[in-house]
Amino acid sequence: MKKLNLNEIALLKTCLQKKKISFDYHEDINHLSKEQYNQLRDIVCDELIKKGFSINGEINDYGKKLEDLIDSLGRFFL
Repeated sequence: MKKLNLNEIALLKTCLQKKKISFDYHEDINHLSKEQYNQLRDIVCDELIKKGFSINGEINDYGKKLEDLIDSLGRFFL
């Protein structure tokens, strides 16, 4: 069974809260469709675009964490 680590879960929840989306990771994460995983990735991508880069366009530490989360979510449907 694929899982997100605790930091990834917290980061996902932060991204979802910013969009005012409620999500119970432990109950829901293993029962999503490919489309739903892609929707989660889109939400995290939006956060990456908004907050994941410095003024000069370089990815920051927060952005690296978001990229890792996007990759982890992608592995759920490979």
